[in-house]
Amino acid sequence: MKLIELAKSDYLSKRESKLTLFDKFVFRPVGILIIYLLSKIFKLSPNFVTLLSVIVTVAGSFFFIIKEDVLAMTFFILFPILDCADGTLARFLKVKKGVEGTGVLVDALGGYCFIVIFWSTLEYSFDNGYYSLFCHLILVINLICRLYLNKKLLILAKKDEKTESPRSSFIYNCYENIEFGSAMIPLFGIALMYDTLHYFVMAYLLVAMALLAWCMYDMLKLLQS
Repeated sequence: MKLIELAKSDYLSKRESKLTLFDKFVFRPVGILIIYLLSKIFKLSPNFVTLLSVIVTVAGSFFFIIKEDVLAMTFFILFPILDCADGTLARFLKVKKGVEGTGVLVDALGGYCFIVIFWSTLEYSFDNGYYSLFCHLILVINLICRLYLNKKLLILAKKDEKTESPRSSFIYNCYENIEFGSAMIPLFGIALMYDTLHYFVMAYLLVAMALLAWCMYDMLKLLQS
């Protein structure tokens, strides 16, 4: 496995949606490097990398609960990097070995695990106040919306329809640039640094509500078509 081959198979592959800014310039380049280095030691699979992303999320949650913010942030920032890395490896295996659909389901489950662990940890940290409720709402809304989008994509794929993927829209692209795979973790780190987690939660509650409204609008369009 060569570093340049990994990068080419990743950046030149087709996607449902455009790369976000953080993915393109931060998380994905680091993820490619990590896959390259780990492949020298382990026999990697996309599922193994996804499992690592869940493990670092659990570690980040643990350190956040015991008030070790630097360690918590260190492990949390590894999630989007590894979340990019498992896709990088899957695309490389598809190009080089013709392995189709490697790790797609497990990758989705990894994302769901992050949502549950991260927002449940913040919910616990607010000790059942209003912001604890807000964290719970964010968690539920994100799970519902992601399940809807993934289910719709599966239905379209099975029917072999040429309908444009909902993830290719401008509005969804804006959302992806601020959700957990992109700017959310760096913003979380800034909120930790300046003790402004309340503002962070309020901002992402608005983001979650906007995503829910968009998904409802998308569903209505689907029902009318």
